[in-house]
Amino acid sequence: MAKPFRIPKREAVLIFEGDYEGAEVRCALNLPLGQFLELQGLAIQGSRQDIFEQFGRTALLSWNLETEAGDAIPADSEGMKLIPAELGDLIVVEWIKAVSQPAAPLSARSANGATSEEESNLRLADVSKSLGN
Repeated sequence: MAKPFRIPKREAVLIFEGDYEGAEVRCALNLPLGQFLELQGLAIQGSRQDIFEQFGRTALLSWNLETEAGDAIPADSEGMKLIPAELGDLIVVEWIKAVSQPAAPLSARSANGATSEEESNLRLADVSKSLGN
């Protein structure tokens, strides 16, 4: 009989540049397939509110985001509603890029969720178009 295999927990830290330089968002990478497919479906056919709420409930683990007054923004579905729409879109798109990459060592950090254009172009075309609605 084969030795049991425990599925490792995979996470990524998305690090941003430009207007959001310094922002770090820690996300789960190995959601159960059903939750990932639900998020993917929402990105393609759902509303932005639906995907942001679902992402905040299932994939978002922590972040270092604060309001202009210096108050911490909760890293959950309610916090997703408090950040700029542009940042919300960027977080979700970069997470989709990161989750689509093959498994890397647990200590690996995502540099802005970067993947090669060839790997993610087709998957992200629909997602980006949908999030822009």
